[in-house]
Amino acid sequence: MMRNGGYVLKEIIAASDGKYNPFRIFSAQELEIATNKYEEAFLEEQYYVLYKGFWEEQPISIMMFRNNMDNANKNAYERCINNIVYASQMSHKHILRLIGCCLDTEVPILVFESVRAVSLHDLIHASHTPNFESLLLTNRLKIATDIAHAVTYLHLGFPRPIIFRDIKSSNILFTEQNVAKLFDFSISKSIPKGEIHIILDDTTGVYGYFETEFVKRYYLNEKSDVYSFGVLLLDLFTGQKLLDPARAENFSDCHSAHHEKEAAAIESFCPTYGSVSQ
Repeated sequence: MMRNGGYVLKEIIAASDGKYNPFRIFSAQELEIATNKYEEAFLEEQYYVLYKGFWEEQPISIMMFRNNMDNANKNAYERCINNIVYASQMSHKHILRLIGCCLDTEVPILVFESVRAVSLHDLIHASHTPNFESLLLTNRLKIATDIAHAVTYLHLGFPRPIIFRDIKSSNILFTEQNVAKLFDFSISKSIPKGEIHIILDDTTGVYGYFETEFVKRYYLNEKSDVYSFGVLLLDLFTGQKLLDPARAENFSDCHSAHHEKEAAAIESFCPTYGSVSQ
């Protein structure tokens, strides 16, 4: 707890200049009680699992990072700390609210406001499931507008613009009142003071959601999120999956290509992607 607490505080202060929302520190035992020993997992992704829980008679969502994969422990820790650092700065109705965290465990466990067991990706692409109801156009427009407001807040609401880096349908969740919430700051970054972009040494994220300039040069700025948001709109309003082997002869090539080859492979999935960012 001392190690995690000191590191979390250091990173939050560095990223927010000391301006962040207070959050509760839970013990490991409290979260075991709240989740009935993590009985009900309702959303599972590559790097984390969300569990349902109750605390002080209020529903909550608990985010536990996976750390049982090869060489994944450090990655899980970094993603977790990043979530605390950025989620603790948020005050927006369309960004999932951080309630607190548990620092007792090797990789901290995060506690968020309650959400339904469904993501936007599920609502768009789960047509094969029982009782599936397609989203109405008015609902899709509302979701698009709400997430656009959240992204604008990240870019304009802070002294150093925050680049979310991972705008996609599976990172949009819903409260019981069907309010759309942007979620998961695992790979988000702030643009340093006096700079207009960030230069990274990797393309962490989902292929196809990157703008081609980032793939070629690893430059990251607000335009990167705008491009990803455009791809999200394509997903939301057409219902077509971003990476569909049926639409690409060389599907496997995009995972091994680098630099210009990556960009060419990504653009081959849909010729319209080049115009989405415009």
